[in-house]
Amino acid sequence: MYGLISIRSESIRFATSPRAAAPITPSAGPTTDLTGLREDVARLSDFLGTLDRLQIRKQSETRTETVIGAAAQSPLGTNLGLQDRQASAARLESTTQLNTTPTSYTPFGPSFNGASTALPTIGGVYNGQNGSQTLTFRVAGGNGTVGSALFTRVEVRDESNQLLDNISIGFQPAGSVYTLQNGLTLSLSSGTLRVNNTFTVEVFANVGSAPDPSKAFNGTRNNSPNLQPGLAVTSGSFRVNGATINVLANDSINSVLTKITQSTAGVTATYDAAGERVLLTQKTEGAAPTITLDNDTSGFLAAAKLTGAPLSPGQDAGNDADRPLGELAGFQGVTSGSLVVNGEEIAFNTAADSLRSILDRVSQSLTGADATLDAAGQRVQFRSRNASANLSLDDNGTGLLSALGLTSATYEPSRSETTYRRTVSTVVPQQARNTAVAVERFAELFSDLFDEENAGSYAAQLRKSVERVVTAGAPSDLDTFRTQLGLTFDFRGDATQAARAEDDDALASRIRKNAAQYNRLMFGDATRSSGLVDDLRTLLEKAEADLNRQMVGLGVKG
Repeated sequence: MYGLISIRSESIRFATSPRAAAPITPSAGPTTDLTGLREDVARLSDFLGTLDRLQIRKQSETRTETVIGAAAQSPLGTNLGLQDRQASAARLESTTQLNTTPTSYTPFGPSFNGASTALPTIGGVYNGQNGSQTLTFRVAGGNGTVGSALFTRVEVRDESNQLLDNISIGFQPAGSVYTLQNGLTLSLSSGTLRVNNTFTVEVFANVGSAPDPSKAFNGTRNNSPNLQPGLAVTSGSFRVNGATINVLANDSINSVLTKITQSTAGVTATYDAAGERVLLTQKTEGAAPTITLDNDTSGFLAAAKLTGAPLSPGQDAGNDADRPLGELAGFQGVTSGSLVVNGEEIAFNTAADSLRSILDRVSQSLTGADATLDAAGQRVQFRSRNASANLSLDDNGTGLLSALGLTSATYEPSRSETTYRRTVSTVVPQQARNTAVAVERFAELFSDLFDEENAGSYAAQLRKSVERVVTAGAPSDLDTFRTQLGLTFDFRGDATQAARAEDDDALASRIRKNAAQYNRLMFGDATRSSGLVDDLRTLLEKAEADLNRQMVGLGVKG
């Protein structure tokens, strides 16, 4: 026998350093020896998987300790109304739509469908009495020239050909305005009128009029800007933040807004087509920069509905917790005074002190308490630094504690609670017995590698490599390697037994009592990166591959 592995009950040491398998160099030998050795290697390598499945799992626990001191906290769900504000800019917006007329019509400048050369213009405010439909205007009574057509007239009929109006043109000069019963007006430029020539106008009783910001203020017929009736824009000027904005008659809403934006007023001017409003926004964010409008001689501010428009001031960036209490809606009932914490007075002024500065003052004082605002900024907590001491709070009638959802009172410490946990490795009796049987089988298969029938130089090299894996970290002259589990490796050449073990019950008992040591030996742990199972499997898988290649070279089939 070249060596043995035995299972005893002695309590002895095992290696603690990582193992590394030494390289094996196959050499030619009797094929019968190689065949038997390969079978022993394969059986042990396969069986290591059984040991792996029987690994005893660790249950990791920790020891925690919680001490709850005296504390007063705003009730769960309290909302102090504190906001984390982003910086914003001052704004001015049209008070209403630029044209609030609830009805509309189109086109403003229709054309006759025949030889008539006079150009009609439709104006006025449609009163909706004809509903929503198409009206037809027809020249009747005879041909003529506008201003000298004695018998010429214009009939207005609805879609059912009912006569709505009969307008006599006669000797009225070009440009004269004729008012229809439905509120629309008609004027004709100079030119001729021919009998039965017509034009149409669509009227809408439920569709409001909309301005066109791109059309010139002095535009006519279909180039009309369609501003609110009675509000016209002419040449003139107005001021924005002291900067003069010149307005020309042929300017438009868009062109004037561009002038404002490009001026030194520090304001961006835009048109909101959806809301039909003009919007002025300060280019500088914050509470101080403002927008002022004055000295309008053009009528633009009135037409843009900016006259008397209220200013929406900007705001500075910051959290409400850093603003003076007197500026916050939720603290309007709080008066200046002092907060008494554990007998120490903390004075505050609502016009100057913020909630955060008051809480910091408490924490930095000699009160022996900490005052904090939670991450969401909506609940306040006072806590005694001494877990066994009381916490006393009194707001001296200022109303501060009430605003925080607290009351003036003495708060006692809560009961300390301690939870103990530990790290253990457990194994039930049946698992211990199964593991013991597997260890016995492992010992038998391991000893087979050292059987004298496995001769030859390769077998000798393999045994030395196995010995190095098992005894890694042990003294170099160690030939008997015992473990606390009763598992002994004996590499003496004069060993007389391949394996020896106590009965199953004794071995199972050792494994149950020393579960952590068993895991450490076989599978490794934090102080031992790998265990015997993985180290041997790596070595044996390489040996099996080497043996297969060597036997193929000798002409032996697997």
